[in-house]
Amino acid sequence: RNPQAHHVMGVLREQMGDRDGAADCFQAAIDVAPEMTTAHHSLAQIKGRKSTDQEFAAMLALRDDAGLTPHNRMFLSFALSRAYEQRGQHDEAFACLAEGNRIHAEARPYDDEETGKYIESVATQAEAAAARIGAGNESRDSRPVFVLGVPRSGTSLTEQILASHSEVAGAGELSYAYDTVHRIRDVTGEAFPENMKLMSAEQFRELGEYYMSRHAADNLALRYVVDKTPLNFQYIGVLGIALPQAKFIHCHRDPVANCFAIHRIPFDIKQTYAHDLASLGKYYTRYWNLMRRWKALFPDRILDVCYEDTVADIERQSRRMLEFLGLPFEDAVLKFYENRRLVKTPSASQVREPIYSDSIAAWRRYEKHLGPLIENLKVITGDPDQPFGQEVKQRRT
Repeated sequence: RNPQAHHVMGVLREQMGDRDGAADCFQAAIDVAPEMTTAHHSLAQIKGRKSTDQEFAAMLALRDDAGLTPHNRMFLSFALSRAYEQRGQHDEAFACLAEGNRIHAEARPYDDEETGKYIESVATQAEAAAARIGAGNESRDSRPVFVLGVPRSGTSLTEQILASHSEVAGAGELSYAYDTVHRIRDVTGEAFPENMKLMSAEQFRELGEYYMSRHAADNLALRYVVDKTPLNFQYIGVLGIALPQAKFIHCHRDPVANCFAIHRIPFDIKQTYAHDLASLGKYYTRYWNLMRRWKALFPDRILDVCYEDTVADIERQSRRMLEFLGLPFEDAVLKFYENRRLVKTPSASQVREPIYSDSIAAWRRYEKHLGPLIENLKVITGDPDQPFGQEVKQRRT
C-alpha cells in the first residue's frame, strides 16, 4: 500500500525496457493514491502507449481539485498535455504544457544575465588555463568518452549505440564531472569557475585521477567508458585539461525541435531555462556559442553528431563515432535496442526500439505557439551567412 514504492518500481521497470510492467506499477500507485500526479505523468509519458479514456477522465477530475499543491498541479498539467497530444488535440495539449511550465517558471525564473556571466567566465578561465598548461590528447587505457549537449539532443541514443560495442562501457548519467569540477574549491579555496586560474598542471592531473577513480572497476576494464551527462558541455574546458586522454561527442539537433522537446518535460526546477520559451532560446544560443569556443580549444577531441543524421543513416553515423574513437565497426551497434543495460534517463523507452523519426518534426504541430522560442533562436539559426543557419535551413527543406 505504499504508492512511492509502486512508482519507483515502475521507473525501474521502464529503465529496464519493461513498459507493460512499468504501466502496471504506475497504475498500482494511482490506485493507492489517486492524487499522486507524478504517477499519472509517468503513466501518460510511456513511449508507444496511449492513455485510456478512464485514465484521462481521472486526470481531468483531479484537475478540478482546488486543494492540489502547485507541485502536483505542475505534474498533472504535463500528464494532461501528453494525453491530449495522444488524442490529436494539440492546442489543448499546449495549453496544459504552458500551465505546467508557468508554475515552474514562477517558482524560479531564469536569469539570462547571470547565465551569460557564468558561461563567459567558464570559457575565459579554461582558455587561459589551457594556454598555461596545454590541452593535448595523451593515449591511455580506459579513456573516458563524454557524450553531451543540451538535454533531448540524442545523447541517450548515442550512448546506447556506443555501449553496444564490445569495447565500450556505458556508465549512464553521472554526477562525477560535476563533483570533480567543484572539488577545485577544496584545492584553491575559491569557487568555480574563477578558481581555475589558481590550478597548477599537477593539480589538474590529480583532478583527472579523482574523476577516473569514481568509475566502477568493471567499466574501466574496457577500452572506453562513456559518461552520458548532457550538461557536462559546460565543463569541457576543465575536463579537457584534467583528462588529456578524454574525447567528447557533442550531440545536437534542430534547435527548435530540441528546445521544444526540453519544454515538454517537467525538468528539475533548478534547470530554470527549461520552463519559458524565450529563456530556452536565449540559453540554447549561449550553449551553442560556448561549444564553438570549446571546439576551437580542442579541435581534434570533439565530434559533432547530429540526431537527424543518425536517424537518416545510423550505420554511417555509427562508423563516424567508432572511427573517432579508433574502434573497429561491430554490427551490434546497429541493434542497440537489443542491449538490455539499465538506461537511467527520460529517454529509457525510446532506446528500447529501432531508430524512429516521428520526433524530428513534432514541434511543427505547435509552431504557432512557439514564437518567443523561434525569435530568440534567430541569432544562430536565422543568419544565412552563418554555417549553422545554412545547415538548419537545409535540413528543414
